[in-house]
This record gives sequence, C-alpha cells and structure tokens, in this order.
Amino acid sequence: MKFLVLFMTAVLIALPQARAAEEYPGNSVFHLRGDWQDQDGKRVTLGDLKGRVSAVALVYTSCQYSCPLIIEEFGKIKAKLSPAALQKTSFVLISMDPKRDTPAALKIFAAKRKLDLSLWRLLTAASERPVREFSAVIGANIKKTGDDFAHSNLITVLDTQGVIAFTKMNIGQQVDETAAAINKFAAK
Repeated sequence: MKFLVLFMTAVLIALPQARAAEEYPGNSVFHLRGDWQDQDGKRVTLGDLKGRVSAVALVYTSCQYSCPLIIEEFGKIKAKLSPAALQKTSFVLISMDPKRDTPAALKIFAAKRKLDLSLWRLLTAASERPVREFSAVIGANIKKTGDDFAHSNLITVLDTQGVIAFTKMNIGQQVDETAAAINKFAAK
C-alpha cells in the first residue's frame, strides 16, 4: 500500500511538469530553463513570452557600439508594424552581461531610452549559463573582451509558441522583411 501511495504521489507531481513540456512545440525556445528576471526584478521564464510574437536581441546596457543600433532597429521595425500586430508584439532585450545588468540597471536603461514597458521586456539572468544556452539556440556568438562583448547583431523573431520564425542577421539593413515576419505571425 505504501508503494502505491508513493507511486501515485510521484505521478501526480510529474503530471504538471509533463504537461508543461508538451505545451510548446519541440523546437520552441520556451523549453530552455534558466533563472531569469525582468527589469522589475520579477522572476520569469522564457515561456512567459507565450502568446505574443517576440522580437528578441542580445544586448548589454554599457555597450556604446552596436547595441544602441540594435535598439534603433527595433524602433524602425515597430514603425512598420500594423496596429493589430503591434498589440500582439513584444520587444525583448536579453542582457549578455548579467553581472552588471541587474534588474535595477535594466530599469534605469529602459527609462533613459524611453522604452514603453507595455511593449518592451528587458531580461537578465542569475548567471551566464542561460544566456549562453539561449544564444546558442538562436545562433548568436558572444565573446567577452575585457569589459565589453564581441557579439552577433541578430534580431530574432519568435512566434507565439517560441519557435524561431525569422532572423535578421545584421543591423543597418532594411527592416521590411523583419516587420513583414512579425505582421504575418501576429495575424495568426
């Protein structure tokens, strides 16, 4: 009898976890686990992005080079979205510098950049591991060089289920294809 009770307890505990794993397609980035926090210090998972199309980029707030340009690209993309798509889209910045980019630092950064936090999510991790895992999945390279980072300048569009729908490889190029991808997946 004790064995049966232990077995049933284990099954009941495992059921919610099994359901959560089945909730997303197999190629969804939402399967990645990590200890993430947003700009408000709230603990989040990548799965919290579910239901919205997400334009995602890896940045760090002390960057003086390409990261500000990535954020400008997001502004250009935003300007090309339909009103309906804009309502279903999040712009997500994931810090590659979790040591310096604390939730408080992200909040200050968002305020300085005048980012509308109803559209923007800024995420940091408790360690570098979740950032490295995410960057590997989206095909971004990151290399720490002193206090700076050499990194890919990708903007990745995730559909509402966390599947990579489109990748913009370089900044400074047309944003029409990226906006079209967001408009398409937000219409579904």
